[in-house]
Amino acid sequence: MKNRLIKFILVSGIFIFSNTLQAQESSFDPNRLKADYFNDEGVKDGLVFDDKKGNTFKIKNSKYSRGLYIQHNDKWLKHGVFYSVSSGRITSKTNYFYGKKHGEHLGFHSNGKTQFQYYYNEGKKEGKWYQYRDDGSLFEEKVYEKGVVEGPKISYHSNGVKNFVSTYVNGKRNGASFQYNNEG
Repeated sequence: MKNRLIKFILVSGIFIFSNTLQAQESSFDPNRLKADYFNDEGVKDGLVFDDKKGNTFKIKNSKYSRGLYIQHNDKWLKHGVFYSVSSGRITSKTNYFYGKKHGEHLGFHSNGKTQFQYYYNEGKKEGKWYQYRDDGSLFEEKVYEKGVVEGPKISYHSNGVKNFVSTYVNGKRNGASFQYNNEG
């Protein structure tokens, strides 16, 4: 019982003082915690709590992911920041809002450097997307609008010089594409 209480306090503290709830409109009130335990089948065995607006959340930590769920229309939806984990290290960090990717989505190489940086708006790809090599150099960049590639898509040689440039309109390559050697 004492270990369970210590785990509850530690897990609660991590989520209270971290930015995992930044993408949410509701505010978390640590004085209104209600602890229950649920597993993936909905059987009670995981930490669940309510905020002051009556939203019900549960914390899920498994071997492969860590994050927060919100109960909405009798379903548990990813909500807030979710971390994917492999061999004990974080491989990606994704923001969710009521089950849809929303905001920044980051991936990490095994050396800890950023592998990709993407953005979503209510589940659709949106804004600049970047992919990086494991040394941290930019590999590719493109822009999404409402889920489709729009504008230039540029890949780079490892020395930072442009490698391939093409233009997209409504998600389809449009016009001439250009390929460059590593000297430009």
